[in-house]
Amino acid sequence: KVWCVGRLDTRLLGREGAATTTSSSPVAMQSWFFGKSEKDKAAMKIQASFRGKKTRSAYQIERPNLERQKTARRAAAAKIGAAFRGTKTRAEVSVLKGEKQFNDAQTKRGVLEKRSARKSFIFGSRQIVLWQRKYVRIDDFHFCYSNKEVKAKSQAAGKKVEEKRFPLDSITDILTVEGMDEFILVTADNQYHFHCASAVENQSWINTISLLQAYLREQKAHSQNAPVPPPRNR
Repeated sequence: KVWCVGRLDTRLLGREGAATTTSSSPVAMQSWFFGKSEKDKAAMKIQASFRGKKTRSAYQIERPNLERQKTARRAAAAKIGAAFRGTKTRAEVSVLKGEKQFNDAQTKRGVLEKRSARKSFIFGSRQIVLWQRKYVRIDDFHFCYSNKEVKAKSQAAGKKVEEKRFPLDSITDILTVEGMDEFILVTADNQYHFHCASAVENQSWINTISLLQAYLREQKAHSQNAPVPPPRNR
């Protein structure tokens, strides 16, 4: 009767995939009953090897110490990061980076090539357009370009350099030319084509102008939404 019960159990387990034997011999039953414990031991050995060949009980005992070490490492990393940031939080660093980017945008300058709107000629079936070297800079939220570089010492000495300038808020759109390191500033009455030395520089100028335009729009919206002070009683 015992072996009959065992045979029924093995058939049921065989359907589930846990055992496939249907033999009713004592050797087969013994291997089935004791095979599970051997598998458990093997699994424990594998887990122990991953934990550094330590048993579960030893691992549980040392776990608080490991957690303390992990917390200490995190605190040390935070101190090192704070030292590099000047004891400032991540949010403060983000604000400082934004301020630095805004300050750099207001004083951005470089040498670009500007497409001449007038000096062009027809050669066969093609129109030849001339590009002129220009010194470009951002000054008081104006886009400025000239044939000579405007230096700070010259400005301080009162020397004036002839340059053309237009306000950034007059730019209605910024276009790019596919496959060319070129951006086009579109205003109500003109288009200004500028060619850069690389794609990185081209994108840098576009980002700078867009950033300052966004600041001007925000300031304009803030001034319009500002409450009007009540009139004073006379």
